[in-house]
Order: sequence, then C-alpha cells, then structure tokens
Amino acid sequence: YGIFLALSSSLIWGIYWVLNLKDNRNIVDKLLINFLFGTIYSLILLIIKNNISINLLGILSSIYIGIFEMGLTFYTWMLALKYSNNSAKVGNIIFLSPVISLFLISFFLKEEILISSIIGLLLIISGILIQRIKN
Repeated sequence: YGIFLALSSSLIWGIYWVLNLKDNRNIVDKLLINFLFGTIYSLILLIIKNNISINLLGILSSIYIGIFEMGLTFYTWMLALKYSNNSAKVGNIIFLSPVISLFLISFFLKEEILISSIIGLLLIISGILIQRIKN
C-alpha cells in the first residue's frame, strides 16, 4: 500500500508540473491560489476532525513550511523551469537534492550515513551521469 501511495504521489506531482508549465498565469498568483486552497482544505479537515488541537507551535511550524519548504522552493523551481531551454535537464537537478540533504543532515544533526544511503546516492548520481553522457 505504501509503494502504491508513493507512486501515486509521484504521478500526481508529475501531472501537476506538466500542467503547470502549460499555464501562462503569473507564478506568484498560481502559488497563492494553490496555497489558499490548501489552507481552506486543511481548515475544513480541522472542522470535520474536531479532536485536533491547535497551538502556536503548530501554526508557526506551518508558516515556516509554507514559506521556506514550499513557497520559496516552488517559486524558484517554477522560475527554473520557465527560463530553461530544456525542462528535462532541469528536472534531473531535483535528483541531487537527496544527496545534498543527506550530507547537510549528517553535518548539522550528526546523523550517521548508512552504507545503503551511500549506495542509493551513487545510483542517483550514476543515473544522472549516464543520461548526460548518453545525450
């Protein structure tokens, strides 16, 4: 079930980004509408599930995620896709984020990098390099 959900999520994201490239509206307007509807849906869920508690830390965390992990990153990603000659090449760059994230987590949080993670990272980098060489 988990693999199905992960693959479904990837499919939804892929369709979203393809459709988003066809949309000629302002990037900021598109993001605002997306986040606005996400907020409305979340509030509806809070009303339906009335046993969920709301606190200041949760609200501040949501604001942080909305600005830094979603808003600014999506904005820069959408700009990269908009101004690139080849969106497929830009799309490959996203596969480097796990590599960067893993090393940042290891450095700042002092978490151990497992050999399985290193193997996975080598596979990701190999795939990017093979595609670059092939093209």
